[in-house]
Amino acid sequence: MIKRTLLCLATLPLFVACTYPVEKAEQAVAAELEVYGDDYRLIDTRQYDNGTVCGSYQSFGKWGESGPKRRYIYRDGRAQLAASEDDVAVFCTENPVAAMEQRFGIVMGPESHQAISKIIGDFERLSEALEQYYQQHGGYPTTAEGLAALSKAPGSGPKFSNYPEGGYLKEVPLDPWHKPYGYAGAQWSGVKSQYKLWTEGADHAAGGTGEAADIGIEQLPYLEYLIGR
Repeated sequence: MIKRTLLCLATLPLFVACTYPVEKAEQAVAAELEVYGDDYRLIDTRQYDNGTVCGSYQSFGKWGESGPKRRYIYRDGRAQLAASEDDVAVFCTENPVAAMEQRFGIVMGPESHQAISKIIGDFERLSEALEQYYQQHGGYPTTAEGLAALSKAPGSGPKFSNYPEGGYLKEVPLDPWHKPYGYAGAQWSGVKSQYKLWTEGADHAAGGTGEAADIGIEQLPYLEYLIGR
């Protein structure tokens, strides 16, 4: 039987012992993995100067067969076992600002701080309102109903009998360039699949970089992370 192994490769050369944040990360990841009951090993663990710990893990079946190597991220006291390529690119680097520009065309700097901060706040408010809408109506607004459904009931009948007076938002916010945010309802009805929410930037056109870069709800964790640095 293969023993569960924690392999800590230190960030700095000549240091083998795990630092405290790395130990906490490996313990959190181990706790998550033990739920599945497989043997595993943690490898390539590294701590970055922003406090994030990144690494990989590999599971082994009862007969010793190995699964694929997967990436994990530990930050803010939580382990994320299914890290995407974008997650790794932004969180597992000493220069996440450059990673944001390279991968998404989003430039993080003093000039963009106000616009980015507004987008973060708007996305958070809209996300919260959309979740409240989902809980009460069994689904998100459709693409046709749009974000306007958060401030005024898009229909009548039993489905909207519990629509709150005044809506979920007093008014739907505009993006920093005074244009409506883009919205597309969840692809599948009957199951909770993700909606799309975005701004097309200062040029109000798809694509672009800098002020013209498109920013979507999927980038919200990266924006929050960088604004908070």
